[in-house]
Amino acid sequence: MEKLRKLQTYQQPSEEPPGAPAAVAEPSEVVTPGIDVIYGASVQRMPLTGQTIAQVRPLMEAIYRVDPQSPVLVNGRPVRADYLLTAGDVLEFVHHAGEKGSARK
Repeated sequence: MEKLRKLQTYQQPSEEPPGAPAAVAEPSEVVTPGIDVIYGASVQRMPLTGQTIAQVRPLMEAIYRVDPQSPVLVNGRPVRADYLLTAGDVLEFVHHAGEKGSARK
């Protein structure tokens, strides 16, 4: 109980007068528009809006070493290579358990 009293006595006094409305907290994280890209355990938001899967795949092969034959899901559904990505989409390259990078040699 003594520790609690000491903590209370050392707290900084509030700068706002009693009864004043509480200030609205600003969001601590700025949300940037883009596409969430998932491959295995890797998740990253990238500015890929307006690009097709066919345009994005070579970039993902270079960054994540995605297998060129890896299936693609957008928002949990299979899509074709001509699918146009829009802000807020979740792009996932299927990474099978136990698979180590690309199958290319």
